[in-house]
Amino acid sequence: MIEIESYYAKTFQGPYLNINEDDILVDLENRLFAVFDGFGGGSVGDAAVDLAKEKIGSFFSKVSVDPDATMPYFFSPNYLLETNCLINALEIAHAGLIANNKNRPMSERAGVSCLVGIVSDNILSLA
Repeated sequence: MIEIESYYAKTFQGPYLNINEDDILVDLENRLFAVFDGFGGGSVGDAAVDLAKEKIGSFFSKVSVDPDATMPYFFSPNYLLETNCLINALEIAHAGLIANNKNRPMSERAGVSCLVGIVSDNILSLA
Protein backbone atom coordinates (compact mmCIF):
# COMPACT_ATOMS: atom_id res chain seq x y z
CA MET A 1 0.00 0.00 0.00
CA ILE A 2 1.31 3.45 -0.89
CA GLU A 3 1.34 5.93 1.97
CA ILE A 4 0.74 9.59 1.15
CA GLU A 5 3.42 11.69 2.77
CA SER A 6 2.28 15.09 1.54
CA TYR A 7 -0.12 16.71 -0.90
CA TYR A 8 -0.68 20.06 -2.52
CA ALA A 9 -3.81 21.67 -3.91
CA LYS A 10 -4.57 25.15 -5.12
CA THR A 11 -7.84 26.70 -6.20
CA PHE A 12 -8.44 30.11 -7.75
CA GLN A 13 -11.57 32.22 -7.49
CA GLY A 14 -11.17 33.54 -11.02
CA PRO A 15 -11.00 37.11 -12.25
CA TYR A 16 -14.49 38.22 -11.12
CA LEU A 17 -15.19 36.84 -7.65
CA ASN A 18 -13.85 38.08 -4.32
CA ILE A 19 -14.61 34.75 -2.64
CA ASN A 20 -13.24 31.40 -3.74
CA GLU A 21 -16.13 28.95 -4.26
CA ASP A 22 -13.79 25.98 -4.71
CA ASP A 23 -12.34 23.67 -2.07
CA ILE A 24 -10.82 20.25 -1.45
CA LEU A 25 -11.35 17.48 1.05
CA VAL A 26 -8.45 15.30 2.10
CA ASP A 27 -9.19 12.69 4.76
CA LEU A 28 -6.06 10.53 4.93
CA GLU A 29 -7.44 8.35 7.73
CA ASN A 30 -10.43 7.26 5.62
CA ARG A 31 -8.55 7.68 2.31
CA LEU A 32 -11.29 10.00 1.04
CA PHE A 33 -10.43 12.78 -1.41
CA ALA A 34 -12.56 15.37 -3.17
CA VAL A 35 -12.38 18.49 -5.33
CA PHE A 36 -15.38 20.86 -5.15
CA ASP A 37 -16.44 23.61 -7.54
CA GLY A 38 -19.18 25.80 -6.12
CA PHE A 39 -21.39 28.03 -8.22
CA GLY A 40 -24.07 30.60 -7.61
CA GLY A 41 -22.00 33.64 -6.73
CA GLY A 42 -20.18 35.01 -3.73
CA SER A 43 -21.51 34.06 -0.28
CA VAL A 44 -23.76 31.28 -1.65
CA GLY A 45 -21.44 29.14 -3.79
CA ASP A 46 -18.83 28.84 -1.06
CA ALA A 47 -21.54 28.05 1.53
CA ALA A 48 -22.87 25.30 -0.77
CA VAL A 49 -19.37 23.81 -1.00
CA ASP A 50 -19.03 23.93 2.79
CA LEU A 51 -22.37 22.12 3.17
CA ALA A 52 -21.48 19.43 0.61
CA LYS A 53 -18.02 18.95 2.09
CA GLU A 54 -19.42 18.56 5.61
CA LYS A 55 -22.20 16.15 4.56
CA ILE A 56 -19.86 13.94 2.52
CA GLY A 57 -17.11 13.90 5.15
CA SER A 58 -19.37 13.27 8.14
CA PHE A 59 -21.50 10.55 6.49
CA PHE A 60 -18.48 8.75 5.09
CA SER A 61 -16.65 8.75 8.43
CA LYS A 62 -19.78 7.46 10.20
CA VAL A 63 -20.19 4.59 7.73
CA SER A 64 -16.52 3.70 7.83
CA VAL A 65 -17.09 2.64 11.46
CA ASP A 66 -20.57 1.14 10.97
CA PRO A 67 -21.06 -0.92 7.77
CA ASP A 68 -24.82 -1.19 8.43
CA ALA A 69 -25.20 2.59 8.19
CA THR A 70 -25.81 2.33 4.42
CA MET A 71 -28.88 0.13 4.86
CA PRO A 72 -31.67 2.70 4.47
CA TYR A 73 -29.93 4.11 1.42
CA PHE A 74 -28.45 2.88 -1.86
CA PHE A 75 -26.61 -0.43 -1.91
CA SER A 76 -25.31 -2.43 -4.86
CA PRO A 77 -23.53 -5.76 -4.42
CA ASN A 78 -21.52 -4.84 -7.53
CA TYR A 79 -19.63 -2.16 -5.58
CA LEU A 80 -17.30 -2.25 -2.63
CA LEU A 81 -18.76 -1.15 0.71
CA GLU A 82 -16.66 2.03 0.46
CA THR A 83 -18.03 2.80 -3.01
CA ASN A 84 -21.59 2.34 -1.75
CA CYS A 85 -20.75 4.70 1.12
CA LEU A 86 -19.39 7.23 -1.34
CA ILE A 87 -22.56 7.12 -3.46
CA ASN A 88 -24.70 7.52 -0.34
CA ALA A 89 -22.59 10.42 0.92
CA LEU A 90 -23.12 12.18 -2.42
CA GLU A 91 -26.88 11.49 -2.30
CA ILE A 92 -27.07 12.98 1.21
CA ALA A 93 -25.07 16.04 0.19
CA HIS A 94 -27.34 16.47 -2.85
CA ALA A 95 -30.47 16.28 -0.68
CA GLY A 96 -28.96 18.84 1.70
CA LEU A 97 -28.27 21.26 -1.14
CA ILE A 98 -31.80 20.83 -2.53
CA ALA A 99 -33.29 21.52 0.92
CA ASN A 100 -31.01 24.54 1.34
CA ASN A 101 -32.13 26.00 -2.01
CA LYS A 102 -35.82 25.12 -1.72
CA ASN A 103 -37.20 28.36 -0.28
CA ARG A 104 -34.63 30.71 -1.79
CA PRO A 105 -35.23 32.89 -4.83
CA MET A 106 -33.41 31.68 -7.95
CA SER A 107 -30.82 34.47 -7.64
CA GLU A 108 -29.74 33.14 -4.22
CA ARG A 109 -29.49 29.45 -5.06
CA ALA A 110 -26.18 27.65 -5.30
CA GLY A 111 -24.79 24.30 -6.35
CA VAL A 112 -21.67 22.21 -6.32
CA SER A 113 -19.86 20.05 -8.85
CA CYS A 114 -17.43 17.59 -7.34
CA LEU A 115 -15.17 14.68 -8.02
CA VAL A 116 -14.82 12.39 -5.02
CA GLY A 117 -12.57 9.39 -4.66
CA ILE A 118 -12.01 6.69 -2.09
CA VAL A 119 -9.11 4.28 -1.95
CA SER A 120 -9.89 0.83 -0.59
CA ASP A 121 -6.98 -1.62 -0.55
CA ASN A 122 -5.64 -1.21 -4.10
CA ILE A 123 -8.88 0.06 -5.70
CA LEU A 124 -9.67 3.71 -6.39
CA SER A 125 -13.40 4.44 -6.76
CA LEU A 126 -14.43 7.78 -8.26
CA ALA A 127 -17.83 9.44 -8.35
